[in-house]
Amino acid sequence: MSARSKRSQISANGAAATSPEVLPVCWSAASNDQQLELENSKKKTPRFTRTEHLGKDYVEACSVLRINTHPHIMLAIDPDYKMVDPENIEEGFPSLKRRPENEEKKEEEAKAEEGEEAEKEEGKKDEGKKDEGEEEEKLVPEVREIRITGMALDKGTVLALKMAVPDSTLRTLRLWNCGITSSVFEELVQLLNVSQIENLTLEENPLEDGALFAKLVEGKSPLLTLSLQSNGIRDEDAAKLLSSLKSNGKLLALNMSKNDLGSGSVQAFSAAMKGNTTLTALDLSRNRIGDDDAVALLTELSPPEAGGKKGKKGAKAFVHLNLSFNAVGEKGRVPTSSAQ
Repeated sequence: MSARSKRSQISANGAAATSPEVLPVCWSAASNDQQLELENSKKKTPRFTRTEHLGKDYVEACSVLRINTHPHIMLAIDPDYKMVDPENIEEGFPSLKRRPENEEKKEEEAKAEEGEEAEKEEGKKDEGKKDEGEEEEKLVPEVREIRITGMALDKGTVLALKMAVPDSTLRTLRLWNCGITSSVFEELVQLLNVSQIENLTLEENPLEDGALFAKLVEGKSPLLTLSLQSNGIRDEDAAKLLSSLKSNGKLLALNMSKNDLGSGSVQAFSAAMKGNTTLTALDLSRNRIGDDDAVALLTELSPPEAGGKKGKKGAKAFVHLNLSFNAVGEKGRVPTSSAQ
């Protein structure tokens, strides 16, 4: 087999491809998108049976969708998986032979190689089946956390996860700087709704329409903790998300630090907390919150008064409220006992 044909069967992460004709040399979200679009154009329903073995199910789902497995997900489900350094991309490929000066010698070498290949092929048939079984066995059946950091997340990968995660052990999904588009985000919301994922980190992933983030806490969202740090969320975007907290009875902690939140968000949050009885931790650090905003927020979050006096309707003691690195001065400061 030539180096060129061998290369077409191996992705940049070093994993053997199940469909050589559709897999590129290097993994890319763009190539996965193109392949997914091609498969969708065929209008065929993918046949997939979940086995509740997350590692096998994810790889099988990618095979059914005819896309490449995502390198960072493979790191979580395959203990022997290694990403190939781009500078050593030729590692693992046979070295190229120089053209023999003697043509006769070249023909003899070709015949000898042909004979050797035929013999090896016979012995590899049974070994191939054995290796395939061993490859599947090393995949981790129970994965609790997947991290994708600084690498694109494509729609096909989210679809494959959505096929694999129901009834799985996956509880935490951390996505940092993944270049998530609106269409990928919509698939991500669907993925959450069929999963048991409790903790979602979605940071450095600004959306064109920031109001879409509200979908993460709507309906039967399984999330207990949500981090939306550094997503360029503005007051008008946050209003819808915070409004959804009124009917959310599950979320315990929300991180909205390093965004663009000011008075509008504080007002929306104060209104939301009148109907929310579960949220106990909120991080609004590094935004545009001033003294008046801080006082209004702390007043809303103050626990019922001691001595049997009636407190605010829906008010509860917060475990953690972070307003650091905002425009809060002396006026916005309150005793620690009032800001639990």
